[in-house]
Amino acid sequence: MIFVKKGIDCKVSRIGHNNFFYPSNSIVRVSEDSEVSILSWINFNSGLIPVKIKTQNLIFPDNKKDCVGYSVVWVEKLDVIEEQSNSI
Repeated sequence: MIFVKKGIDCKVSRIGHNNFFYPSNSIVRVSEDSEVSILSWINFNSGLIPVKIKTQNLIFPDNKKDCVGYSVVWVEKLDVIEEQSNSI
């Protein structure tokens, strides 16, 4: 399982050249420790990686309350935590 911690800042995705998704300048914050999926997208040397996270686990500047589904946000690689499995 892969997680991000509560309180980290993430960049929202935006559509850019050739309809690729890029990190925008808009920031959201993770509201609770959250399981994420790392997406195998090109990161454009931004130092950020794209992750899929439940939208309800993000705090938006406009305080959206009716968030459903998932969002793709960009996080620092160091903010992603891989939980080690204890199974043998």
